[in-house]
Amino acid sequence: MGLNESVWLKYPPPPDVVAWTAQDIGANVEPLTVDAWTGLLEGAGLQEITVQALEINPQAEARGIFQRYGIGEMLRIYGRILMLYVRSPAYRIFLKQVREGGLVPENLREYFGYGVFVGKK
Repeated sequence: MGLNESVWLKYPPPPDVVAWTAQDIGANVEPLTVDAWTGLLEGAGLQEITVQALEINPQAEARGIFQRYGIGEMLRIYGRILMLYVRSPAYRIFLKQVREGGLVPENLREYFGYGVFVGKK
């Protein structure tokens, strides 16, 4: 079984990082530490658990998305975003809240990442 989950790379994270991840992930979900995820998998009876914890690289992710979809599809996506902005008051409110949430904290990559967990039943 394999999981790809948000994780705290360092714990405890500072309040600005916690606030940003809550906004990014949504709802009241809070990432777990790598050790906590590993404990859950062990508790579920998985064995031979392997873990890889990685930083999130926004520039590499943006490049990957652009390469995956190409310029034509990206233009269509931005067109749909623009139409949603024009037509939906709820979307405009959402974007305003995101803007007011501020920029990504400088130390985000130090604390917030993702883990790839694989185990055998």
